[in-house]
Amino acid sequence: MAFLQIYGIGVLIILGFMTILWIVSLILRNSSIVDIFWGTGFVIANWVYFALTPDGFPARKWLIVTLVTIWGLRLSLYILWRNWGKGEDFRYQKWREEAGGKMVVAEFLQGLSAARALAVDYLCAAAGSADQRHTGQADHP
Repeated sequence: MAFLQIYGIGVLIILGFMTILWIVSLILRNSSIVDIFWGTGFVIANWVYFALTPDGFPARKWLIVTLVTIWGLRLSLYILWRNWGKGEDFRYQKWREEAGGKMVVAEFLQGLSAARALAVDYLCAAAGSADQRHTGQADHP
C-alpha cells in the first residue's frame, strides 16, 4: 500500500474519531472532554499505522507502538482522573463566551487539525524500512 493511501486511511479514521467526540461534546455541552481523549487519539493513530505498514522495521515499530501506547493511555487516564466529576474547563467556557456561535465551527476545525497532526510523524516512523538503519536513505525513490 502506498504512503499516501496509508496516510489517507489514518486521517479518515482519526477524523471519524474526532467527529464523534465533537458531536458528544456538543450533546454534553462540555468541550473539555477532548482533553481526556487527546492521548487516546495518539494511541489509535499509532496502532492504525502499525497495522497498515507491514514492511516497516519490526523492532522500531514495536518500540514506537509500545511507548506511544503507554504515554497516550497514561495521559488520558490522568486527565480523566483529574477532571472526573467536574464541569467544563473554564478555558472552554471563556472561549464559548467570546466566540458565540462560531465556537462550534472552531472546535471542529481543531479536531481536523488534530487528525492531521496525529498522522504524519507516526506514519513516517512506522513506514520506514530496515535499510534506512544502514544507509540513512529510503528504499523507495
